[in-house]
Amino acid sequence: MNPPNGVERRVSDGARGRTAAHSSAGVADATPEPEKPALSLGELARRFGCTVQGDATVRVTHVSTLEDADAEAITFVANPRYLPLLASTHAGAVILSVQHAKDSPIPALVARNPYAVYARIASVLHPLPAADPGVHPSAVVARGARLERGVSVGPGCVIEEGASIGPNVVLGPQCV
Repeated sequence: MNPPNGVERRVSDGARGRTAAHSSAGVADATPEPEKPALSLGELARRFGCTVQGDATVRVTHVSTLEDADAEAITFVANPRYLPLLASTHAGAVILSVQHAKDSPIPALVARNPYAVYARIASVLHPLPAADPGVHPSAVVARGARLERGVSVGPGCVIEEGASIGPNVVLGPQCV
């Protein structure tokens, strides 16, 4: 459904598998997208204990698959079956193992466990939103449970008698 007096467009989320509808109805100028953190391969190598092969100044803003990557994306190869895709990827960089580093035509982070490093980099480039402190109305908290400052208790959580939840802990949905 199109919004009245406006144009709807689909916007990608950087290859994380979701799209969102954005409407320009009644908006004089679009709100700028928040700036993505850009980290250099050199910075990532220091932070995650890797070595850089190629240009350490290459900056990446997001993670992606080999097939969907753009010049600001970092991707990974953990399975040798995907090495042929390195020749056609548009990624700015790739994470791979020492034994496959020689096969990379693009700048690379060389790691003992490429998948684990990719997951850690993804958590930096795509951080989870901060949870709001408080107890969801559907959560069940025993009277004798102790909740420290800043705790977030998600929907359907059960905290039993005598439990102690430390400061700033986030309990997601359905935790018991």
